Amino acid sequence: MRTLAVCAETVFQEPPIEDRARRIHDAGFQKEIWDGEATGEMWIPAHRTLTRLAEQGESAGVTLTL
Repeated sequence: MRTLAVCAETVFQEPPIEDRARRIHDAGFQKEIWDGEATGEMWIPAHRTLTRLAEQGESAGVTLTL
C-alpha cells in the first residue's frame, strides 16, 4: 500500500502550519514540509517549528516524517 503525503505549504494557506498539519492528517494524508528558499539562519525558526510540530503530533498520536 502506498502512502500519499501533502506539502503543508501548498494547502490551507491561511492557518498556521500546525493547523495545516492537523487538517492534512484529518484528511487521511501524511504531511510534508518543504521550503526550498530556507538557508542559514532561516533554519533556526524552522527547526523550532518542526520540533513543536513533532511534539504536538506525538501527543495526538500522529507520526511526522521529517
